[in-house]
Amino acid sequence: MKNHSFFFTSLGFLAGGVLTSAITLLVAPVKGETLRQKGKETVQQVRNVPQEAKAWKASKQQQYVERGQKEYDTLHSLTSTIKHRARITAVQSTVNSSTPLQTPKAKE
Repeated sequence: MKNHSFFFTSLGFLAGGVLTSAITLLVAPVKGETLRQKGKETVQQVRNVPQEAKAWKASKQQQYVERGQKEYDTLHSLTSTIKHRARITAVQSTVNSSTPLQTPKAKE
């Protein structure tokens, strides 16, 4: 009994699919040739999506690399300037120091 039920259910689904397809083709607002052309265009657009995504990713990646390089150069320049100013300040404070270095006296 179960096998017959499964068979008739499957047959019903198959018949329903065929009937729905036939009705859709009969009622469709466009000719078959136009529909096939649109289908081909859609397939071509879908095929192009991976290449377009890959090109977009490469472009963005290059932009991020260039931006990162600019930021690195800016920070490197700033740190070099800070180091240079620190050295100048250290030398000036040593030269301008009014108290000479004194050595500790030995205890008596």
